Amino acid sequence: MTNGGGYAAPYSAPVDPRFASIADPQRKRRTAAAARIALVLAIGALAIAAVPLWFAGRASGAAVGASGVLDAGVWSWAVLAPARSAVIAAEVGFWLGTVLGLWALVQGIVAARRPVGRTAAVWAIVVAAAAPLLLTALTFGAVASAIGAPADGVAPDTALLALSPAPPR
Repeated sequence: MTNGGGYAAPYSAPVDPRFASIADPQRKRRTAAAARIALVLAIGALAIAAVPLWFAGRASGAAVGASGVLDAGVWSWAVLAPARSAVIAAEVGFWLGTVLGLWALVQGIVAARRPVGRTAAVWAIVVAAAAPLLLTALTFGAVASAIGAPADGVAPDTALLALSPAPPR
């Protein structure tokens, strides 16, 4: 019977105090390790993808700028041939960053459901979600900065002066 029509407490077998630690094991202590790992993965994915994309963008921009294809108005993929190895390295970095970024995003979402490490988990989600936008901007910036830069490192207006003959004295 219950008092006042409520539910009775669930039955628990009586435990001898000498065996209480065996019968009632300790709870697992929760840590924020999953959230921290997700954050490290997200930052690592961004860095692993950013470095080769920057170098490939610079190499591609330099190849396009040196070819004069922008002035001619006729595009050919052969223009990017000098940057082939940098583009392949960027593709490997891109896919590696994609895999690590998705892993970080999923692990961050799972870690955000836990009561500990929520801040690191949210930051992992933010970094993993923003990484594609940041990498796109980085690549466009690298290509644009390399298209206008001359291949030999001389500024365009001083390059013309260097090529012109010296005035007679």
